[in-house]
Amino acid sequence: MLADALREPVRSFTLLLVLTGLRVGELLALRWGSVDLKARLLRVVETVYDGHFDKPKTKRGMRTIPIGSETAEILTVLRPAPVDARSLIFAKSDQTPLDRWNLLRMHLKPTAKKLGLSGVTWHLLRHSTRRCLISGNSLIGRCSLVGAFSTEITISSIVAWLCLRRCQVTPESPNFFAVGFRCCARDSIGLMASDRFWRI
Repeated sequence: MLADALREPVRSFTLLLVLTGLRVGELLALRWGSVDLKARLLRVVETVYDGHFDKPKTKRGMRTIPIGSETAEILTVLRPAPVDARSLIFAKSDQTPLDRWNLLRMHLKPTAKKLGLSGVTWHLLRHSTRRCLISGNSLIGRCSLVGAFSTEITISSIVAWLCLRRCQVTPESPNFFAVGFRCCARDSIGLMASDRFWRI
């Protein structure tokens, strides 16, 4: 698995990106004060790009999302004692945010290349999230959880997830990205045309 080949803190960052569906800037701007591990909730209130903090890019970007046991476990391990609510979860020694481009060029892409995976980006990982596995949520509900500004974005993610299920591919499967892309390329059009897709 890609995450297992990464060193900390990039490993935890990558896993949280996939598990939460946050945008890379939202995760880099996440502070301990926005995480409630007891209630298992995470508030998205800001984003960061090249060191500049701002509000999320859409109104729906300001949101509170539930987190699962895996996410809570990762955050529990990362959490310092005592906790400063204003401290970034992922920061340099001077408490400035980590650089997304350095993480990508120096860690993610080289590791993915060693594993024979091409085209791996933060955006790709975000859309590999397990958000489509959240049972009982409507399509609009899924959009609000990930801050999507249109249902079309979430529809494409659901199509990808259904393709992976049909091919019995999981993130733990060998060559997950390569096999998953082939499945999606082959099956996505047929799934979009089926009545079953629109009933999910």
